[in-house]
Amino acid sequence: MQLLIQRCMLRTPEPKSDDITGFNSVFSCDYMGSAEFEFGALPAALRAITPRLKDYGIHEPRIEYQANSGERVFLFCIEAQVPTVSNILTDMFNQYNWAQQKNTKPSYTFKERTGFRETLDPTRSDEFSRNVVLWWDIENHWFAVLGKPTAKKLELALNRLAAKWAATAKAAGK
Repeated sequence: MQLLIQRCMLRTPEPKSDDITGFNSVFSCDYMGSAEFEFGALPAALRAITPRLKDYGIHEPRIEYQANSGERVFLFCIEAQVPTVSNILTDMFNQYNWAQQKNTKPSYTFKERTGFRETLDPTRSDEFSRNVVLWWDIENHWFAVLGKPTAKKLELALNRLAAKWAATAKAAGK
């Protein structure tokens, strides 16, 4: 199964809690280079997530991943997704090691490079690890986030975005 994983960075300067109005007020999305990530795909993914936010939470993956900074990876997803997303993270971490492992195939592949291993492994730092703090599956609607404080910012941003969209729909009489 091929996944569309969007890499994201924190905006600088990082917004204070009172300044968080939605996803784009906290995160900037890396250019992914494929049409699947363009033409409204990201707003459509956000619109699919926001009505179900009450089902989402911050969870720990089954395998602990930690960056050089000491920050651990957390998931922001529906609890039932945790086992599957944990397996996907394993494939993301090993994304470019599969060629070296004969007779081993990943369960998941990725449309574009995730940079997950490069962010976490100090020996593999490159341009794909530049300040990436969030990986977002834009079709299956889960996030892997570096650090619990960043996961909490994501949760706040999505809740504020959902409230803004609900208020707009109410004002429009929908």
